[in-house]
Amino acid sequence: ALIIQRPDGEQVSVETCPPDAYCITQYLKWAPDGRHLLYYYYDGENDSLRLADPFGQIQVVTEDIAFAMPGDWSPDGQAVVFLRPTGEQIDGTETTPPLHVHEVWTAVLDASGTVQEPQLVGRTNRLGDGCGGGGRSASEVLYENEGGTAYGYLMGVMEWTASGTLLYTNNCTNIGINRFD
Repeated sequence: ALIIQRPDGEQVSVETCPPDAYCITQYLKWAPDGRHLLYYYYDGENDSLRLADPFGQIQVVTEDIAFAMPGDWSPDGQAVVFLRPTGEQIDGTETTPPLHVHEVWTAVLDASGTVQEPQLVGRTNRLGDGCGGGGRSASEVLYENEGGTAYGYLMGVMEWTASGTLLYTNNCTNIGINRFD
């Protein structure tokens, strides 16, 4: 369950998972102004990126999102960014992994906080999958050097930096940071 505790102390249930179902709610990020919570939701079959307000009202930003990929807020809090898979792959070499092609989308919130129709803003090649473990990864160090938050050993990161650069990994990759600007 996803529960929001408002500043007045009231707790509001936003998402609940049906009994005996498998659901995930993760990558929670408050808008810079605190009016909306952005999060990734998986109901056992479908992925989606959603917004909730402090009163429990939910808006679906997209139901077509890269598996286990978070979205992020623009630095001014007026838009969200997310990735959609294309199914295309660029083959790697003996020393480089394959690249997965994704589209980069943004969705603007209007003055009332309603999500507008998402717009395609570009394409990016995401480094291939591969779980690793132990210690700090090279991608983590690069992420911090690019101006990202020091997340520790955490994958599934997306951050839209103040300079307009999108930095991201997927849920299980520590072989490199991805960048879109």
